[in-house]
Amino acid sequence: MKRKSSIISILLLFCLIPSVLSIAVNIITSYNYINSTAESEIEDTLQTAGHTLLEAFNAIDSGKFWLSGKLLYKGGVNLTENLSVIDSIKEKTGIESTLFYGDTRYITTVCDENGSRMLLTQCSDEVKEIVLNQGNSYFARNIDIGGQNYYGYYIPIEQEGKIAGMIFTGKPSTSLNMTTNEFLFYILVICSILLVIIVVTIFLVGRLIAKRIQVLRNDMVMLSEGNLHFDSNHKNKIREIHEAAEAAEILRSQLVEVV
Repeated sequence: MKRKSSIISILLLFCLIPSVLSIAVNIITSYNYINSTAESEIEDTLQTAGHTLLEAFNAIDSGKFWLSGKLLYKGGVNLTENLSVIDSIKEKTGIESTLFYGDTRYITTVCDENGSRMLLTQCSDEVKEIVLNQGNSYFARNIDIGGQNYYGYYIPIEQEGKIAGMIFTGKPSTSLNMTTNEFLFYILVICSILLVIIVVTIFLVGRLIAKRIQVLRNDMVMLSEGNLHFDSNHKNKIREIHEAAEAAEILRSQLVEVV
């Protein structure tokens, strides 16, 4: 005969399935929310840093940006040899920054795998189209710079009615990934603990119910075997089991009177 499922296994099945689904939905929803919120905060931070950097360059000299060979000037100041502004921003905030003249990097804190500044390199065609050609600011969520993915914010530099270049501020994508992964880990730990509590609670309740049902079953077996001399007054806080026990006791009493 095929073995029947116990009440404990049935309770676990019907309680765990919605619990696991609910936990999974909460994890996905929470992860998406924290990721979206973090990206929004990064965008605001990079945008603010970019405008601050542009104002800092304007404060150095009110003249226009212009190029002499491989040297970039702002008015009469040689910016290519004056890296204190962008280096101080990186030191204080951890934000990478670059000053583009046209589509080329002339001042940057971004380094290649050898630790050299990525000077005289070009931006991507996508950035060039959006920022330089269209004149729009641009927040990039996953842009490759020197083989590393960045969150980046680009601000066009307008000069004499034209876009002369742009400011870039960015942070490696790994900074956000580490934060969201840590958050996800804590959520998984909490949900795992809750799931264990649910399983233990269901098991204990199911075992209690099963024990009461087993006592009632034993009473019915004795009745079926003609044994009427036993105490079937089993009080129970579970209404249905209590009513079943009372019915069994009434049946036993009536059979005793008949016999």
